[in-house]
Amino acid sequence: MKSINWPEPFRQQIIDDAPNTPRAAVRLGRLYYDNQYWSEAETVFLRANHKIVRQAVINGALKCCKISELSEDDFKHLPGFLNDAASLMAYLKETYQAHYKEPISGETEVTVVYYAPQPVDPELLAYEDDSHM
Repeated sequence: MKSINWPEPFRQQIIDDAPNTPRAAVRLGRLYYDNQYWSEAETVFLRANHKIVRQAVINGALKCCKISELSEDDFKHLPGFLNDAASLMAYLKETYQAHYKEPISGETEVTVVYYAPQPVDPELLAYEDDSHM
């Protein structure tokens, strides 16, 4: 099963998100978009630091745009402190600094995936899977 992976600091928020509340994740570049990696109504794992936290269902089509073109609605669906372009750029720089050498700015393209978290399953939360999926 495919996944949406978040850094470890997002683990508790992933657990606390209300089921079926629309959420979003942002990935640098067009790779996920060009390959339509996630598809509408697909069930995926939400992971924190590669460990399964819960499942989610993809809501709608992927969106590709520049960071400066993200809407208020897009930011409303991102986790907590990622509430504007500046905070998103800082997060992306910190998260991808080892793997992404281009400068990150408002002109940087991102792919947005929208999803609805499913109810937390305690068995799934305790499941020990391959940490390098």
